[in-house]
Amino acid sequence: MMHNPRLHLFIPPLARAFLLLLLSGSVGAQLPTAAAVAAEMTVGWNLGNSLEVPDGETAWGNPATTKRLVDSVSRAGFNVLRIPSAWNSYADQESLEIDADWLARVKEVVDYGIANDMYIILNSHWDGGWLEEQPVYTMQAAVNEKQLAYWTQIANYFKDYGERLLFAGTNEVRANYGTPTVENIEVQESYNQTFVTAVRATGGNNASRSLIVQTYNTNIGHGLAYFTLPEDPAEDRLFVEVHYYDPYNFTLDQDPASACTVWGQPWADGDVCTWGQEAYTDDLFGQVNAEWVAEGVPVILGEFGVGRRSSLTGSELTDHLESREYYLEYVVASAVENGMVPIYWDNGYYGDNGFALFNRTSGAVVDAGALNALLDGAGGTVSTGNTPQDVDLGVALFPNPFPAALTLRIADPALVYGLRLTDAYGRNVGYWPATAVRSSMEIGEGLPVGVYLLSVLDVRGTRSLKVVKSR
Repeated sequence: MMHNPRLHLFIPPLARAFLLLLLSGSVGAQLPTAAAVAAEMTVGWNLGNSLEVPDGETAWGNPATTKRLVDSVSRAGFNVLRIPSAWNSYADQESLEIDADWLARVKEVVDYGIANDMYIILNSHWDGGWLEEQPVYTMQAAVNEKQLAYWTQIANYFKDYGERLLFAGTNEVRANYGTPTVENIEVQESYNQTFVTAVRATGGNNASRSLIVQTYNTNIGHGLAYFTLPEDPAEDRLFVEVHYYDPYNFTLDQDPASACTVWGQPWADGDVCTWGQEAYTDDLFGQVNAEWVAEGVPVILGEFGVGRRSSLTGSELTDHLESREYYLEYVVASAVENGMVPIYWDNGYYGDNGFALFNRTSGAVVDAGALNALLDGAGGTVSTGNTPQDVDLGVALFPNPFPAALTLRIADPALVYGLRLTDAYGRNVGYWPATAVRSSMEIGEGLPVGVYLLSVLDVRGTRSLKVVKSR
């Protein structure tokens, strides 16, 4: 019997990360803990259906992302930008090298957010399901090989960025939408571990960068039942990510036979789902708090939202829109109360069952009601009083609330592309193009009592402010 003199030494992932970091000799700044980063985050927005598209950024109908759009998102009140991204579709399948032009394009969009002092979450999204749909033993080695290669390249490319850039290793990894098996959990969590090991091994700021790892299918219940944090040589630098689309019949279901069109106690006598109401939300988010947040592990609510059923008519549409805004505000408020960072899913589509808050070309707000609900849930405030308030670029308005008309003072009308006034349902009640903008204007006369959103379109994007017509 021949004896093989080679020594096969198994090095655990945690020890391997330490060893590679030492060998790299790359030492960066000590970035803040995950909890410290989370404390600076308020409410976030997803750049959905753009950079995660396998066939090109615009292949699913959205235009190429511009700084003007991201500026508008920031000015609207969001300080977290989640960028769902594809990598496998832009990599050579032999060398596993990511295309240099694609890395540069992703960096360009990341920098749009950094320029606005936003926190950026860069992830590995669906991308054809090469990882997301493969939590099985037969694919584990091949997927982990890619996961290691891609995140090593991504981490090295962005190594010098500070704590405002966070990496998220996967998205909704699942074999199906049922209860996971032991195999599914083991393989899915190996993808999390490979991600953490790869990023830490690159050193520099990545040695202490906040990283985000996901529960199985980002499902809260599965996370509470099965999730284990990966080993990490950096202490207190991990977030957990979950998503929330409960009840499905209200948020995503497009089948009229099973869909619910309203949500919440104010509509209890209407077309409400039999589950997933306020008490359910509070209980589930409370369990998230107890499991992770209270133990020092911050949580990202990476996606949530409700499709806007604009095909409804009459009172059904009115009730749907009002309850949708109620849902969005309630979910955000409950998430914040339980220490989670809520990030709204926006797919750029404003048609029936769409999620868009902004026009992806102009940056203009297209769903003021939903936007207001999200910001109100996060603790946004309504400006009141008779003192002129600076909105942007020398635009001031008063009084607010206004009993008769709202007075605007605009320092340089040439810098303003237009003004739009919408009601609580997002309906346009007034629009003034650039040619109608004056240094002194009065608007809102004859409007019924209620809450409105004034959007100012200027050279740096769109800024929106809630105004109130009083008696």
